[in-house]
Amino acid sequence: MGNRAPSDMEIKVITLGTAGGPQWWRTGAGQDLKISYGISTAVVVGDDVYLIDAGYGAAHQLIRAGYSMRQVRAIFVTHLHSDHTSDLPAILLYSLYEATDSRHLPIPIFGPASSPIEGELADQNKCFGPKVNGIQGMVENLEYAFNADLFDRMEHGLRAGFKELFSVQELQTPEAAENFTINDVYSDEAVTVRAAQVDHATMKPAFAFRFDTPKGSVTISGDTAPCDELVELAEGSEILLHEAINQDWMDAMYPAGVELSPMKQAALLHHQESHSTVREACEVADKAKVKRLVLHHLVPGNLPSSSWAAAANRENGEVIVAEDLDIFIL
Repeated sequence: MGNRAPSDMEIKVITLGTAGGPQWWRTGAGQDLKISYGISTAVVVGDDVYLIDAGYGAAHQLIRAGYSMRQVRAIFVTHLHSDHTSDLPAILLYSLYEATDSRHLPIPIFGPASSPIEGELADQNKCFGPKVNGIQGMVENLEYAFNADLFDRMEHGLRAGFKELFSVQELQTPEAAENFTINDVYSDEAVTVRAAQVDHATMKPAFAFRFDTPKGSVTISGDTAPCDELVELAEGSEILLHEAINQDWMDAMYPAGVELSPMKQAALLHHQESHSTVREACEVADKAKVKRLVLHHLVPGNLPSSSWAAAANRENGEVIVAEDLDIFIL
C-alpha cells in the first residue's frame, strides 16, 4: 500500500459471485445463456484484497474485477460446503504462477477446524473415519490429489509449493460451545477481522466474519439461519452481506400438502433450518442497526432482482440485491 495511510485508502466490497448452492444457476439459452458465479466476496483496501469464500469462478471473477492473487493478503473460508470452496483448487494451483511476486507471502488461509463425524456413514464408509476435514485437511488433500502437477512444476519448473505460498490456520471451536465469537482472527495496518460461529445446522462449524476498517465495518454472514451471534457480530456495521433464500421458490419447490420424496424432504429441512429468507435477513439487519443490507448467496441464483426486492421490508436502512461484480464503497 506504499506510504499512504489506511485512512486515505478507498475501501470497497466487491461481490465476485452471488449465487448460493452447489448448482450452475442458468438463465437464457444458446449464446444468451448466462450462469451466475458462485459465492465469493472481496474486501479491497487500496490495492490489497481480502478474499472471503471461493465458490465457482472466484478466481476468474477476481481477475475480471481488476485484481490478482499477487494482491491477496488473506483468505477467509466461512465453512466447507462445496459452493464456498469449489474454486479453492484453482486459487492454490494457479498461485504457483499468479502469486510468486506477492508482497504478502505466505498468504494466510483461515477456515474451520476438523470436527467429529456422526451418523451412519462414519461406520459404513472408510472414506470418512472419525472426523471430517477442516481447512487444513482440505488443503493437504488437494496437495496430494495434484501431486503429479505440483511435482513437475516444483522439481523442473522451480516453482514454490503450497507451503511456501500459503499458511493454513484453523479456527478452533470449544467442544462445549454451540456458538461463540473469536476476537482478532486476523489484523494488519488496515483491517481487524473477527469471527462468530453461526447456525448452519448440521454443517459445523460455520462462521461469519467482520472486517473493521478506518472507514467502517463490513460483516459477511456466511450461511446461517437467524442467530443472535450474527446480530452481535454485525452490530453497527456499515454493510452486512447476508445470504438469502427465496420463499416463493421454496413454496413452489416443496408445495404444501404434497408428499415429498425422502431426498426432497431432506432438502426442505436443510433450507428451513440452515438458511435465512429475505425477511429474516432484514430482521437481522434491523436488530444489528446495519446501514446497508446487501443480499447475496442467493438461492436460487437465477431469479431477477425484482423477485428478491419484493420481500425486502426493513424498518430502518437500505436493502440491495447484489449481482456479480457489484461494488460497494465504504
